Amino acid sequence: MRRLILAGLVLAAAGCGKAEEVRRYKAPKDPLWRMVAAIASGKDQTWYFKAVGSDRLVGEYQGKLLSFLKGLRLEDGAVRWTLPPDVKEVPGQGDRQATLRFGAREPFLDVTVVTLAGTGGGTLANVNRWRGQMGLGAIGEADLPAHTRTISAQGLDVLALDLTSPRRPGGGMAAAAPPPQETGRDDLRSLFAFDTPPGWKENPHPGPGRIF
Repeated sequence: MRRLILAGLVLAAAGCGKAEEVRRYKAPKDPLWRMVAAIASGKDQTWYFKAVGSDRLVGEYQGKLLSFLKGLRLEDGAVRWTLPPDVKEVPGQGDRQATLRFGAREPFLDVTVVTLAGTGGGTLANVNRWRGQMGLGAIGEADLPAHTRTISAQGLDVLALDLTSPRRPGGGMAAAAPPPQETGRDDLRSLFAFDTPPGWKENPHPGPGRIF
């Protein structure tokens, strides 16, 4: 009887090591991410506009974004704007002056508006900061004209850039999970505790597929 019980435990342990059925499916292709950003200079401050979303979402609002940037104007040395239809302005805090929400229904596209004193660190530094958020390399001063465009607004020029990347802005690739550790024979043997009958000896070298 003890032999039958032991044999059943061995079979159960072997069954635990059986791999589960692997299901295969075709994962969707990672979407492209897109950032449209702009810099508008006032008398003593600089205004920064940034919209981030999937390439498809930003593309849907590309025309409205361009019209909005062309409508920027200077009033008493400050950058001002008129809200287009279906755009809601939410007041911000600190350096974030406001968030402009484009769209009458979801999915919305949010445009953040940040103001900084003076030049805010300079045009090149901010362009490279945005490029870094998209996982793109830094550029030099001489490369700015090739990577940006100037939009003629109402009495001021607005510097804009349009970036796309497979990397989600502000986040990197998730760290790879460590490979699963294989359960060894000694680990399985440690799960069992029993008294051997008189005359029995434990096999120190069990064959393949066996733990005793």
